[in-house]
Amino acid sequence: MRVPTLPLLLLLVALSSLRVAAQTPDAEPTFGLPTVTFEMDWRSDAPHWYSISIDSTGRMAYQSEPAIYPGETPGDFFLMKFTSSQATRDEIFRLARELEYFKQGNYELTSDSSSATTMTLRWQDALPREYGFMSSEQDKQATYNHSNDARVNKLTSIFERISATMEGGRRLSDSLPSNSAGIDDALARIDDMQRNNQLLELQALQPILQSVADNQVVAASARARARRLLSEAEAVAAE
Repeated sequence: MRVPTLPLLLLLVALSSLRVAAQTPDAEPTFGLPTVTFEMDWRSDAPHWYSISIDSTGRMAYQSEPAIYPGETPGDFFLMKFTSSQATRDEIFRLARELEYFKQGNYELTSDSSSATTMTLRWQDALPREYGFMSSEQDKQATYNHSNDARVNKLTSIFERISATMEGGRRLSDSLPSNSAGIDDALARIDDMQRNNQLLELQALQPILQSVADNQVVAASARARARRLLSEAEAVAAE
């Protein structure tokens, strides 16, 4: 029986930790703090559904449901928790404040039940009702599939870019440790989207990028690309 090398063992430990988190559907940030949540439900694309929550300290959680097609059984939820950059946190909460914490009717929205895409913005700034705490901004939310308000579209774009980053990390983790073609493809997609300003919060992928960069089992070209992306992720984390 072949004993795994130390680099491979370290990589498997990192992947195990990531997948344990991916099996937990509860992704609430710190209990009781002001929180902004964005949900996207688009059954015609992958992932079918995702949710991003961020509290006032910048703690962020992303969870998604993998695409499920006829004849397939549901898979595990994918979950990642990390701390956002200060710039992203401040922008999200600034826009939420300008939009009056998603009070219905204060900006132009279109909600069509026949649309394949449904988005929801939600604000919570106190403990849940069942604990007996309420506030004037509790449980405000807006559901839409289109808006002509630039602030709504800016906020939507922020969360879409974060989702693109997380899904890039999911594809990369799914390919490790032995799918060389999958690793190369996942890294190339992350690299291309990063250069085209389609990603946000790249620092969340530091652990998985570090695992690829350090592991001698992975092709040299993939390790080099991972190191370059890691440098960009570290620059974001230092901001």
